[in-house]
Amino acid sequence: MGLVSELRRRNVLRMAVLYVLAAWVVMQVAGVLMDLGALPAAVGPWVLAVLVIGFPIALVFSWLFEITPEGLAREKDIPEGESITHITGRRMDFIVIAVLSAGLILVAYDKWSVPAPAEASIAVLPFKNLSADPEQDYFADGIAEEILDILARTPGLSVISSRSSFQFRGDNLDIREVGQALGVALILEGSVRNENSTVRVVAQLIDAEEGTHLWSQSYDREFEDVLALQSELSNAVVSAVGERVGLTSISKPRAPSVENPEAYAAYMRGKHAIRLQTEAGIRRAIEQFEEAVDLEPGFALAHAALAEAHLKKKSTHVARDSDAASVAAAVRHARLALTLEPDLPEGHYAMGLISGSDFRFGEAIRHLEQAIRGNPNYSKAYFLLGSYVGSFFQGRYVEGRALWKKAQDLDPVLAKSYANEANVLMGRRELDEALEQIEKLESISPALAAFKRGMVGAIDGEWANLAIGALDSLQIEPSEGGWEGVAWAMARLG
Repeated sequence: MGLVSELRRRNVLRMAVLYVLAAWVVMQVAGVLMDLGALPAAVGPWVLAVLVIGFPIALVFSWLFEITPEGLAREKDIPEGESITHITGRRMDFIVIAVLSAGLILVAYDKWSVPAPAEASIAVLPFKNLSADPEQDYFADGIAEEILDILARTPGLSVISSRSSFQFRGDNLDIREVGQALGVALILEGSVRNENSTVRVVAQLIDAEEGTHLWSQSYDREFEDVLALQSELSNAVVSAVGERVGLTSISKPRAPSVENPEAYAAYMRGKHAIRLQTEAGIRRAIEQFEEAVDLEPGFALAHAALAEAHLKKKSTHVARDSDAASVAAAVRHARLALTLEPDLPEGHYAMGLISGSDFRFGEAIRHLEQAIRGNPNYSKAYFLLGSYVGSFFQGRYVEGRALWKKAQDLDPVLAKSYANEANVLMGRRELDEALEQIEKLESISPALAAFKRGMVGAIDGEWANLAIGALDSLQIEPSEGGWEGVAWAMARLG
């Protein structure tokens, strides 16, 4: 009897097929559990390693043993004519079909199902500025962002980043559509009127699925009492959210590290300016943060924000000739922030940025992990930590992808997160998965998605595809970066 015939008779080939299918299903289940946070990302490589080691063991076992009506027996001990491997083989065929069906159902569910938002999830929309002066937008945004930051520090509560939630502005928003886009069960919205030294704030908690109001409160204070107002409003919102979602360990608002309301107002103006993502906005933000720390030298949050603004000034080349000075200023203010408040998440995030830019990834990772411990909803920290962990230098790719997924969940309309993961997947030649990320990117930034598709098409040196992608991107959204992409593609084409 030939080797292949004997392998078939002993069901070794069936065992190989069954094992591969079962291993695939196990990896799919593990991936879903890691996405849901039920398993740590570090489990993934261990599961894969165990399955790979188990494969040859299963084949050897199938060759040496047979399942008989009396139990497990060695193949060589079974008298000729009493073997029932043909019956066992038919049973294994049915098991293969069942496992394959289960795997297909799991893949279909993972690809096409729309998960219901977690009950303990919330987005804080930008508060409307009802003041006569449109320049007061910064104040309305500042009130909303402070409440968001306080909610974000609560373990067990998922809070969408302001970078995503603040994109939903206007008077005619459909709250149910906003809730679906951000994947949350609750939405907090409100308004601020700051006129004649008097501040009036109204806040409302809304069920995102039904669009119904669950709680509302209004406050009137003098501007000099704005910090007390902030604390009182935050306490009320935190209590309302905690009662609604059943959290018993809801965070209490932190004591503000600032006493001067003018310093706080300057800080809020800086936060508003840097959100514009322009050269003028970065310069304006640095000016305002510097004013805040001049008025209140012990204002730790302003020092951390100033450190990040100086780094953004360097990364966006606002002043190429002063990069060294920008980094030095960032280091000085980040250290000051952590001296004033050693556990400040924003301070540790700034130090993570600084350390990573200098290729000190171990130190950067420690700071970012500390930032996430202080703020479990710190989307920027998850994204940066995933980039460092999954880098060539660290090589913890599966863990890095899980961190990016967490960042995407907390910041669902952040184009950079999807684009970055697509780049890494292209580098690993996992092109189908890269295209899946680009599909997600499509609804956020069609221009960037077009360019990334061109990159996928050029993966084997077909540079014409990159040129087409760059030109498609320019048609959708003309930009300096788009022209650079065209120029680079044309240069590769000669």
